[in-house]
Amino acid sequence: MQSLSAANWEYLRELSEAYSPRDPLLAALWRNALAENGQILRISQHRTVIKVQAKNDHDVAEWLLKIYHPRRQWEWLRRRFSAAPANREMENWRLLAHRLQTPMPIMAEQLAPALGLFARPYWSGRKVQEALNERGEAMQQLAQGIAHLHHHRWSDRDLTADDLMFVDAFDGELIPLDLGHAKVGLIPLSAEKVHLNLERLMASLPAEWSSELATILLHHHSEERWLKNWSKKKLIDRAQALRLK
Repeated sequence: MQSLSAANWEYLRELSEAYSPRDPLLAALWRNALAENGQILRISQHRTVIKVQAKNDHDVAEWLLKIYHPRRQWEWLRRRFSAAPANREMENWRLLAHRLQTPMPIMAEQLAPALGLFARPYWSGRKVQEALNERGEAMQQLAQGIAHLHHHRWSDRDLTADDLMFVDAFDGELIPLDLGHAKVGLIPLSAEKVHLNLERLMASLPAEWSSELATILLHHHSEERWLKNWSKKKLIDRAQALRLK
């Protein structure tokens, strides 16, 4: 990881000589990131995610900054036919924040075909796994929160429990942490798409919770007129199949 990190920063510093964000706050985050004044959260050859600080007018001290830097030869051609990941994620957040009535500062700029920046506040709170370990009302809160997100037409084809948090800044409301592979659509979700989300969520959690969790998830989604004819056994079996892949 250290060698990958060093290679990424060297590459990004070369790009920074030619490209700089227009937004002053995003530019400050970019400078601090390049100075390695932050904490790396995720890293790959094509993307670096960092927690970094910058002064701002939003009363937010820490930010999550995603730096998209794909090193593909034909990236410029991909950008002609599909939205850049940073811009796509910003649009998803704007739609979801509007529907949830939870305003939040979100920024993104595509500086070049192969360089994009996305930033949102860095949130504290309880991850789903941590909350469920404490049991109590956590399963009910999770099921209510997921149904609420589905009601607002959010889905995530790669959903795991680690992608969700009960966020302190929103009074403990369940919020997805990453909308990079998510979709915030214009039409209500199909039962199949909702069911797949629940399968993937359950597959990311301990199998011994499956029976109780499936019951609660199906109950809250049946109230939203979803999954009324879908069985608990089917949900448990499909989640188990995903665990074994």
